[in-house]
Amino acid sequence: MSTLLEIPGLVIPSAEPRAAQDIGWWVISWGLGVDSTAILLRLCELLDEIAAGTRQSLDEADSGTEVQPAFSADFDLDRLVVVTAMTGSEWPIHRTLAERFVLPRLARHGIRFVQVARSGPRKADGISILSDSRAPTELHMDGDYRLFDEMVTAGTIPQLGGARKCSQKAKGVPADEAIALVTGGGSYRQIMGYEVGESSRCAKDTGANTPNRTGVYPLVTWGWTREMCEIFIHSRTGVWWPKSACTFCVYSLANRAGRGRVLAGFAAEPALAWESLLMETVAQGLNPSQTLMAGEALYDLMERTPGQEEALRMFDARVEAGRWALVEVQRAVTGPGRATRKLTVHGEGSRDECSRVLVEAARRIGERVERAGRHSRLWLERRTAGVFPTAEHFLVVVPATVKSKTGPGFERAWLRATAATALPGGLQGVFELAG
Repeated sequence: MSTLLEIPGLVIPSAEPRAAQDIGWWVISWGLGVDSTAILLRLCELLDEIAAGTRQSLDEADSGTEVQPAFSADFDLDRLVVVTAMTGSEWPIHRTLAERFVLPRLARHGIRFVQVARSGPRKADGISILSDSRAPTELHMDGDYRLFDEMVTAGTIPQLGGARKCSQKAKGVPADEAIALVTGGGSYRQIMGYEVGESSRCAKDTGANTPNRTGVYPLVTWGWTREMCEIFIHSRTGVWWPKSACTFCVYSLANRAGRGRVLAGFAAEPALAWESLLMETVAQGLNPSQTLMAGEALYDLMERTPGQEEALRMFDARVEAGRWALVEVQRAVTGPGRATRKLTVHGEGSRDECSRVLVEAARRIGERVERAGRHSRLWLERRTAGVFPTAEHFLVVVPATVKSKTGPGFERAWLRATAATALPGGLQGVFELAG
């Protein structure tokens, strides 16, 4: 875990927090997407004009237009830092485009670029500084502790919702910690990529202002929409910049256009489907309703979509050859959308080995293994629809990524939801069959 922003060969003046507060910093949050990329390219273009003598300063309005400058007279490149937090699962095209079109411009003007990632699943694990340079050449998109690793270890998927907790946890928190290190706790203005039409996001962001932090919205000042950002980037690079997202992003899969982009990406690079399909396979095994798309599994969509055959073939071959686990799932449902669970990993082996143990467990207690889709379960207790609290209890075979874990408040919730506290006695010793 890095605690200092230091890269060999790069000399950055240190500043006491009080000095940093007096001078103030500028921070550009670069999420690798369209909006923030447009801001960076426009800034570099303005700096090119100043160097060529066709512009006097960054706060000079464009000649013949009513567009107001986004950068005030006290904008200081020496006190500017561009910060990107890596989730570890962005589409590779962003690395290619960023290294070709953005990083050379940052290096030309000596703009400081800090790349950061989480060091572990907890905030207390801190952050890792992947790069801190005024002459960047490489985008360190692999990160450190990856959001994908967190999801498959927990056996879950990112959740849809306005808060976008996955993005905040994997990108927002580490970026904020990096900013605190850079500024020494001093004041800064944070340039955000919210465009015209996103007044609600601007208002929410403004509400997050502090005595030290002030949000700034250049695209709103310029009157730029998302389409205008895309056209601007294309006019300067010759490419249509893709949206920034993880390959398994549930928001990308929430509408037809987003699903089309995801499937096109998998068709072009079939190996990229691995993380999405593995995450969904594990999560759906532990919770039948937990899929990357509402009402349908991504795997099922790909099965009926031409061009996805190679991605599915590669996934099936790889997951079949890997380790599998027999997992006991106990879930106490305390209300609509509210539940806590306990996962117990009883053993690992090949898929066939774990499946044989599951069948033997069913035989011993006189039940049958239920096969639903691509999953096999031995149900010990089913939840009662519309009744709370209620509980469900089953054994399932899934890829061996999850760890045994008891959720917060589980024991008390489980006792309230059901009188059963353990596996049936007839299953004692059966799990020794799992290798």
